[in-house]
Amino acid sequence: MKPRRTHRRKSVTPDPIIEEVRRVRKEIEAEHGNDWKALERYFTDKQNSAMEKKAAYKPKKLPRQKAV
Repeated sequence: MKPRRTHRRKSVTPDPIIEEVRRVRKEIEAEHGNDWKALERYFTDKQNSAMEKKAAYKPKKLPRQKAV
């Protein structure tokens, strides 16, 4: 009988989502450290910077209707 595999094999094709998650995680560790509060600090900073930006919303002008 063959021995059971205790770990999963790495995927042959690289998954772009997983690569992006790894890249973001390394970025978080570089900026905020490698403790359990790092993720919270990262998202808090991101949220605060988003709130400081002005909204780029301009209302659309509606076309004038001709009087009948």
